[in-house]
Amino acid sequence: MVPTTQSAAEVIRVGFNANLLVHPSMRGWNRYAVNLLENLPGAGVELVLYSMEPIAGAFRSRLESDAIAFSVSGKMSYFGWEQRWLPRQLRRDGIDAFHSPFHFGVPLLSPCPCVVTLHDAIGQRRWPAIGGWRGLANVRQWLNFGSHEIARRKSTKVITVSRFSQQELVRRLGIDAAKIIVIPEAADPTFAAIPSEELVKSTLQKFELPKPYFFYIGGFDARKNLPFLIRAFAAAEMSGVDLVLAGGDTTRQEELRDLSDQLDVSHQVRFIGRVDDTDLPALYRDALAFVYPSREEGFGLQLCEAMAMESPILASNATSLPEVLGDGGALFDPTQLDQLRDWLRRTATDPVLRKELAAKSRSRGADFSWRQTARETASVYRSIVASAGGAR
Repeated sequence: MVPTTQSAAEVIRVGFNANLLVHPSMRGWNRYAVNLLENLPGAGVELVLYSMEPIAGAFRSRLESDAIAFSVSGKMSYFGWEQRWLPRQLRRDGIDAFHSPFHFGVPLLSPCPCVVTLHDAIGQRRWPAIGGWRGLANVRQWLNFGSHEIARRKSTKVITVSRFSQQELVRRLGIDAAKIIVIPEAADPTFAAIPSEELVKSTLQKFELPKPYFFYIGGFDARKNLPFLIRAFAAAEMSGVDLVLAGGDTTRQEELRDLSDQLDVSHQVRFIGRVDDTDLPALYRDALAFVYPSREEGFGLQLCEAMAMESPILASNATSLPEVLGDGGALFDPTQLDQLRDWLRRTATDPVLRKELAAKSRSRGADFSWRQTARETASVYRSIVASAGGAR
């Protein structure tokens, strides 16, 4: 385990691809990057964040530290930034190791060892699977795929967020398993404290949620399996309970609304759209349970959020979700509607069960923290620097 503080001699200088942080959205890769960066200085890492444009103010304010510097190139083509400007700057800045927090952004001629985070293998394809160069439709696709290939091949180590994702990266992309390090994510600091009863009450009023409800937040794409959730909810026949769905896109939302109409539960299925992070803790906290029916995930960050809020959890037993949830909730087969139907009924009607599930959720949630994620990530940096002959 890497200690929380390091002597000056042990501090290493790490470059970080911060291009996505120019966009203020606190979702996906950005959430991973900003939480990791916020905690790395405490693990003895000095950072230089590289981007073509200034980082969004909301992120910059969280990253103000004597141990974090910012290097902005100005606008240019991304490929030119990645493969020409960046390696020169890494050399000038005396960088010991470079980290890209997504599946591209590693310079082929990097002067230092590199690590890339591949969060999952969903949608990723190997070079032979697309028919080589002839399988790429245009120059942009050619450059994008080439950038992804460089990142995978050039990186000394690959970080991923679950053992399931590690297995999929090996199976789908042919990456050597010994090259992959599993380091889990954690809930954002937004979820560090249980919301007060007053905050919960005002949040429920804001979204007009007077009834007990089951809660889901995430995408509405097919792998999220929301038609299955709505069908199970309808089959449970709970007249005094709502199903609250947050997030998603309007196109798929209309399809789900149509399904709710067909099943005669449209008055109970509530679509509340995108939700600010400040409102999420209360929505998790007051739910009968957080329900996650997804058929495929690389991690499942919402589980960590729900656990931080001590929410009872009902989750699919597919892909990474059992690994992340552990014994922190109840699992169901995402193809067996009667299993989820029965869990919904039991959870809605049995307060003792809800209390037991909440206790399990709280206990499992203690296993995840960004401080620990940063320590383990810093350990990876040190290992690749040592393998390359030590810090500069």
